Amino acid sequence: MNQRMAGVLLTGLAVLVLAGPAMASISPPLNWWYIWSGTGWEKKADTYNYGAPTWQPDNQTVLIPNIWRPAPWHKDVQVEPDWQSGYRPITPPGILLWTGTGWVVADNIISLPGEDDHTYIWNLPDQPPSEEVKFPTTGYKTLSGHLEQIGFGTYCSPEPASLALLALGGMGVLIRRRRKQ
Repeated sequence: MNQRMAGVLLTGLAVLVLAGPAMASISPPLNWWYIWSGTGWEKKADTYNYGAPTWQPDNQTVLIPNIWRPAPWHKDVQVEPDWQSGYRPITPPGILLWTGTGWVVADNIISLPGEDDHTYIWNLPDQPPSEEVKFPTTGYKTLSGHLEQIGFGTYCSPEPASLALLALGGMGVLIRRRRKQ
C-alpha cells in the first residue's frame, strides 16, 4: 500500500473515532411519529407500517409497536408532552421507557428556550420488539391539567460508526484489488 493511501485510511479512521459519538447523537427525522390528542391517535409518519401505539390497561403505559433487529441497528425514541401555552412544569415529569430488561429514565431531556415543552429522548443500542412508555399518572391519557397533546416518535437506523467501518472495509478491498491489477 502506498503512503498516500495509508494516509487516507488513517485520516478516515481518525474521523470515525473522533466524530462517531457526535454523529450518533444527531437526531435525524422521525420515521414513525404519532400524536395522542386525548381521543385518538393522529398519524404523522409510519414508514414501516407498524401502526399506532396503544394505551395499556393501566392507563399509564403506551405500547409502541416495532420489529426486533440486532445491532448494528439502533433506535431513538422521543416523547414530547405538549403543555398549554404559558404553562411549564417546574420539574419535568418522570417518564420511563421499558427496554426489555428494565425501566429507564431518558438519556436526554431537551427544552428549547422560550418553549413550554420537554422532549424526552432514549437512545437504544438495538431495536427491541416493542417499547413501552410509562407516565407518572393516568392524567396523560386523559390529557388532564395543562396538557394539550403528546407526541411519540422513533427513528431506526444502522449505527453510524458501524456504517463507517463497513465503508472503510470496502475501501480496503478496493485498494487491495487495485494493487493486484
